[in-house]
Amino acid sequence: MILIFVVGIIVLFDWFIPTPAGSIAGKVLRDWNVIIVALAIGLGAFTMYRMHYRHLVRRTPGQWPYSAVTLVVSTLYIVVGVGLGAGTPTYKWMYSNVILPLGGAVFASVAFYIASAAYRAMKVRSIEAALLLVSGLIMLLATAPIGSVIWSGFLTGGNWLMDTVVTGTYRAFTIGIALGFILTGVRTLLGLETAWLGRRE
Repeated sequence: MILIFVVGIIVLFDWFIPTPAGSIAGKVLRDWNVIIVALAIGLGAFTMYRMHYRHLVRRTPGQWPYSAVTLVVSTLYIVVGVGLGAGTPTYKWMYSNVILPLGGAVFASVAFYIASAAYRAMKVRSIEAALLLVSGLIMLLATAPIGSVIWSGFLTGGNWLMDTVVTGTYRAFTIGIALGFILTGVRTLLGLETAWLGRRE
């Protein structure tokens, strides 16, 4: 906790009250942060390789073919990225023609579950549910091409909902989250936040 307090104070002073010595210390700490994050990513990759390698060696039923594909694709992607560079046409081709289509396929399959959840959520059982249903229908008709054909006011209503209601609500959530971060940071610096240590206060 003393280490966290010292590091937090140095970074805070470097950010809010910059001095030559504080800037040097802050830069060193930020560099260490990059190193630690890189080591954490490397450890995660090693753990992932070890887990899938075990599945592959033990021929885990229903799992080892997926582990084999994961190991081959991950190794190929790392070799191309590190060996050739992330800006090369081969790397960009792999990203554009493998990663993006797979991501689109996953999101397309999830869309059915989202539609089912939206149907269940928009059952009018209260005033709040009715407001959610009306807002959802307005946004749906505002973004769908058929909405402007039915009535031009759907687009105006959708823009008003996005610019006024959604933006205001999002900013309120953002301010609340920021205040929570500040409070958690202060509690951590003062040694009052001990949940990360794995023990109760």
